[in-house]
Amino acid sequence: MKAGCCGLGIVGMIIKFVSKAIDVLVAVIVYCGLFYPIFYMVAVLFLMMLADFTFKPSIELTLFYVGLVMAFACSVMTTVRNLILLPFGKYLDKKAEEKEEYLSKKRAKRRRRERERYSPRYLDRSYEREEEYRDRVRLSERRDYPAVGERPRVYRSSRDRNLIIYEYRDRFDVYVEVDNRLRRIDTKWK
Repeated sequence: MKAGCCGLGIVGMIIKFVSKAIDVLVAVIVYCGLFYPIFYMVAVLFLMMLADFTFKPSIELTLFYVGLVMAFACSVMTTVRNLILLPFGKYLDKKAEEKEEYLSKKRAKRRRRERERYSPRYLDRSYEREEEYRDRVRLSERRDYPAVGERPRVYRSSRDRNLIIYEYRDRFDVYVEVDNRLRRIDTKWK
């Protein structure tokens, strides 16, 4: 029983070794482009079996050598491509990726700064003080609240042309223009 298990283990190891050796051989053949000469030799073998192809000095022998040289030239070109050009191209792609990543981060930072600069929240840098002031003084408690007939000064924001500002003597009302209609988005107190 133990001898049978040992024998199966050895056979399994041999099968794994042969399988790995075949995988390595196929990888070398593909990586170095040796499949071009191999296919050429198989084609010549079929010609020798099916037709009257001999290796006497003639035009046929010259064509055979020219084809064999071309197959090996293709093999050399494939090897150069796989050993030199592809790794160098991957290096260049990596450098281009790093540059694109740097530029995209730079663009995102610029967009964020522009969004903050043109945001109604950042029109007045004293936003926190305004909220404190609003909490302390309620609208109903204010005596200097403008009369109903007060005409505001109306203008567009120089930073964002879609923002329209109504300036009263005590506050700014900020509107955004959407589909030729105004929508209030904020009120800034002076």
